[in-house]
Amino acid sequence: PELLPFPGPRSHGVAELGWVDSPEQQTVTALKWKPLTDGHLGLVGTAMAGVDEALLLVLDQMLETPGEAHFYLLDSDGSLSGTSALPHVGAVAGLQELRRGVRVLERVAHEMSVRLGRQTEGTDPPLVLVISGWGSWVSALRASPLVWAEDLLQDIIRDGPKAKVTVLISGGRELVTARFFSSIPNQCFFPTGSSEEGRLAWPRLPAMPSVRGRAVAFGSLVKGSPSMVQFFAPPQNTLRLSASVQTPKTRPFRVERLPASIPGKAIRDRYEDMTFRGIVPSGTSPKRRDHTLLVGVGGDELEPVTLTLPKGGVLAVLGGPSAGKSTFLRALPEMNPGETAWLIPGQEADAASYWSSLAAKGASQALAPDALALVDDADRLSPAAHSSLLDLNTMGLTIVLAAGFSSTLAQRVPLMLQARSHGTGVLICPRSVLDGDFFGVRFDLDNRPPAGRAVVISRGIAVLTQLGTLAPRLQGGRSTA
Repeated sequence: PELLPFPGPRSHGVAELGWVDSPEQQTVTALKWKPLTDGHLGLVGTAMAGVDEALLLVLDQMLETPGEAHFYLLDSDGSLSGTSALPHVGAVAGLQELRRGVRVLERVAHEMSVRLGRQTEGTDPPLVLVISGWGSWVSALRASPLVWAEDLLQDIIRDGPKAKVTVLISGGRELVTARFFSSIPNQCFFPTGSSEEGRLAWPRLPAMPSVRGRAVAFGSLVKGSPSMVQFFAPPQNTLRLSASVQTPKTRPFRVERLPASIPGKAIRDRYEDMTFRGIVPSGTSPKRRDHTLLVGVGGDELEPVTLTLPKGGVLAVLGGPSAGKSTFLRALPEMNPGETAWLIPGQEADAASYWSSLAAKGASQALAPDALALVDDADRLSPAAHSSLLDLNTMGLTIVLAAGFSSTLAQRVPLMLQARSHGTGVLICPRSVLDGDFFGVRFDLDNRPPAGRAVVISRGIAVLTQLGTLAPRLQGGRSTA
């Protein structure tokens, strides 16, 4: 029959896949997969053959089975997105998030290396890496600078079983021809709907009816001898498990997607909450020598990103038109309310007059010792304004400059030389890797980044960050950004 109904109930640590036909013994036995003992599982075929349903069948049982396993999913078609809210799922990355998908592979490979480096076997929970539609993933990787990620998967498949890392992967011809495919101990080939050309790299299969869910299995699944199998259909309400899944004792490491926008106040609240729980340093005393500025969120866990700027220093914020430079400057005081004073000209004020009057005031009386000046469109200011800013910086004023990308920026904005010497900067929506040459760093580019997506550079390290924005203000019952 086609796609037998799933009978249930589920067994702990065992996925019920279907039935195995053993004509020599004239018996039909249960087809089961035990990830920790059987090893990786590869499902080869087209969607017409039932490969997608087979993947859902296996994943649904593994997610619902009580235990401490942690899951990381690379989802090529969005069919697994409903699992992202489950407590034991560390990440679900779609094909449109290629860089995040590669980061998932990096983190899993790193965790595997840490486990293999231990002298004694620890009590680490099993990790399950699920990849649907490998052909789509490998095509996207080979069309990008991230082609090296294929080697990460090869390492995970080769060494994963020794570190309790199991891979469940589906795909077509690209999966069979992959370098790592021979290292997958359990393989199921679904011939329905495939062409002769598509099966050139397959092993020789016996003749079988063209039935959805019918396959030939190899490996410990079928005690080593190739056998014809029939898979069950996925149970009803597949992957809708949030109410029945238990929270694991050990929280899985997460690889979150950066938000398209985040209010500065939300970043500040998150930072203060983490500080209260002792996760991040609480900062230095009010008499600190440096400014510690919250600028956004970044990293795998979306942690607050800070920049340390010495007093009297200069921070360069570079970006193209509509990248979010002005919004970021206005959000800085909201993210950092502990700073003594922020100096910024009003929207209607003339910037050159404002900075010249401030420089004259600073010459006659001391400026606030912890004040920070926010200078927007620095590359459009007059030479007189730049002269005033140089005088203010000489008096000890800390300055944050925003300007556009340009190869002549150092000549047009004299303070940029000092900003470069500090080695700290913010590049918003960079257009090419050459935009990092101003600070002597290289980084990976995002395709079509949202406004406020930036590379934050500190101590020679570039961190992809979503910068904070101003929180919407309510006016007459309506919110305005």
